Amino acid sequence: MGPGVTAPDLAGFLAQARAKPGEMNYGSGGNGTMNHLIGQLLARAAGVELTHVPYRGSAPAMTDVMGGQIPALMESLPTALPNLRAGRMRPIATSEAERSPALPDVPTFSEIGFPSVTSTNWFGFSAAAGIPAAVKARWEEEMAKAMASPEIAEKFGRIGVRPGTLGAEAYTAMIRAELDKWREVIRVGNIKVD
Repeated sequence: MGPGVTAPDLAGFLAQARAKPGEMNYGSGGNGTMNHLIGQLLARAAGVELTHVPYRGSAPAMTDVMGGQIPALMESLPTALPNLRAGRMRPIATSEAERSPALPDVPTFSEIGFPSVTSTNWFGFSAAAGIPAAVKARWEEEMAKAMASPEIAEKFGRIGVRPGTLGAEAYTAMIRAELDKWREVIRVGNIKVD
C-alpha cells in the first residue's frame, strides 16, 4: 500500500472498500496480468468492489502508489521487494500458500481468511512434446541439482523467490490447474486484455 493509506492491515483496507463501493482502487502492471487477476480474486473472495487501474508496466504503477495517486498495488515480490525494504511501500498480505522468508512478518491472504486468494509467481522450463525420455530425465536431473544449489537458493532468496522443482507430469498438471483457475477468474470478472 502507498504512504497515504491509513488502513493498518488488509481488514482495514477491505473495510474502506466496503464503505465506499467502487471507490477503492488498486493498480497493476496492466489488464490481464497476474496481479490484475489476483486483485479480482481478492475482491470476489472478500465481497467488495475494487476498481482496477491498469498501467503500462510495474514501474509506473509502483511510482503512482508511492506518490499517493493510487492507494494500493498488486505486484510480484521480486519487483516490489526493493521498495518494500526501503519503506516506500507497505506490504499487507502475500498471495503465496506460505509466508515469504523475505517478508516473514507479512501474513498470507489465506491466513487472513481468504484461502482462495492463493497464487505463486512460478517460472518453468518447457520442451517440445515427444522429446526422448533420456533427454527429459537428464533435463529434470540437472534442473533439480541447480535448484538445490546453495548459491541459487541464496541468489533467489535475495529477491524473494524460493527455488523448487516439479517433474514433468506434476508441472503439466500444475499448468492445467492454473489455466482452469484463472480462466474462471477472467470469465467471472469479464476481463479483457487491451
